[in-house]
Amino acid sequence: VEGPLPLPPRPPVFAFVVRDGYRPPAWASEAVLYHIFVDRFHPGPGQTFRPCERPHQRCGGTLQGILHRLEALAAMGIDTLWLSPIFPSPTAHGYDATDYFDVEPSLGTMEDFHALADALHARGMHLILDLALNHISDRHPLFLEARSSPHNRYRDWFVFDERYPPGYRAYYHLPTMPEWNIDNPQVRRYLCDVGRFWLKQGADGFRLDYADGPGATFWLEFVEAGRAVKPEAWFFGEIVQPPPRIAPYRGVLDGALDFVWAEQVRETLARGRRSLPSLVRFLERHRAALHDDFLQPVFLDNHDMDRFLFAAGDDLRRVKLALLLLYAWPQPPILFYGTEAALTQEVSVEKVGLHASRVLLGDRPAVLQPWIRRLIAMRRAHPAFIHGEERTTHIDETTWLAERHASTGERYLLAFHAADGPRRMALPARYHGCRPILTLEAAIEEATLHLEAWGGGLWAC
Repeated sequence: VEGPLPLPPRPPVFAFVVRDGYRPPAWASEAVLYHIFVDRFHPGPGQTFRPCERPHQRCGGTLQGILHRLEALAAMGIDTLWLSPIFPSPTAHGYDATDYFDVEPSLGTMEDFHALADALHARGMHLILDLALNHISDRHPLFLEARSSPHNRYRDWFVFDERYPPGYRAYYHLPTMPEWNIDNPQVRRYLCDVGRFWLKQGADGFRLDYADGPGATFWLEFVEAGRAVKPEAWFFGEIVQPPPRIAPYRGVLDGALDFVWAEQVRETLARGRRSLPSLVRFLERHRAALHDDFLQPVFLDNHDMDRFLFAAGDDLRRVKLALLLLYAWPQPPILFYGTEAALTQEVSVEKVGLHASRVLLGDRPAVLQPWIRRLIAMRRAHPAFIHGEERTTHIDETTWLAERHASTGERYLLAFHAADGPRRMALPARYHGCRPILTLEAAIEEATLHLEAWGGGLWAC
């Protein structure tokens, strides 16, 4: 679908904020996130999911279900939960709110939200809410009022024009998702009130849906309003654009999800459409362009794309190797719910729509949890490795070796082998005696690196 249709120009709105030494909150830089699509995660103790065969049907996941599984997530090493929208909405995905100041009844109550936030904070964990401020539901009371009459007091809170297919500006022209008129100061104040409200209720920050819609000028105002309530809140955006389009948000938001990283890793390690040398060249350029003042959380999959395991042909070896890369990358890693249980899907999003990966989790065995727990423990135990300078020492079509040098003097060897057969490599003398920190079907024996299919590892040298 093409972008919004042109309208007569409006007076531009500008905002300007001077920030001396601006940095994201310290906890965000070290966060290890777990992304939950609430309706599909867990129905709660003693409850079962409801039958839900159509995409927009609710299946019965609840905030109590998350609280029920919180101890297991904490034991895995997760310290930050990112929840899909929890606000009242006519759809299961919730990105079209009818009320920003309450909890969707099928997911729970405000009391349930407070209980979850309190339990997280008691464990030293954090809570991120998914917030869509570009658009709402066409059933939202304010929009119903606005469309009722050209003279309604809320009419200018939206952009009505017959040149738009629904008669008003809407998210990708979907009539069920009218867009706010961000140019209206009253709208901006209202949306800032939404952010302040949830920070006061216990949220620690927001994943800002379709952040490129409202634009950088609005987010300056929104972030400043939120920081006045909670100075250590974290604000990162969903901006599915190439790096030049994301650059204007540096110094405005704390960061943006790294869709480019996800696409490169998925195309190489899951689908095999790109070569390992191509991936390594990308990672080297991408790493060099990272900034301390703009976090770019990385992920293997999410609620709008095929699960990595499905894209990899249900090959767990590929998933494990990709997870090694995810947790070795020097940006906050995000694990999509159910990855620890090898959760997959039946059909691609390309055939049935974005909902295909939003499958039910419940109490499935967490077969990948031990590996993920080790990866998170490695990340926490060796921060110097995570943020050290990296240099590729070997790359070919199947195998990549890299050194990382920490500012404290430690030297590490990182190995990835992306092939179905084993690999044996003689190592230079400087790697003799390296101590294994974490290995995946890999070992160093008598100056030889042994890598089984889709193996890899980390050694301190």
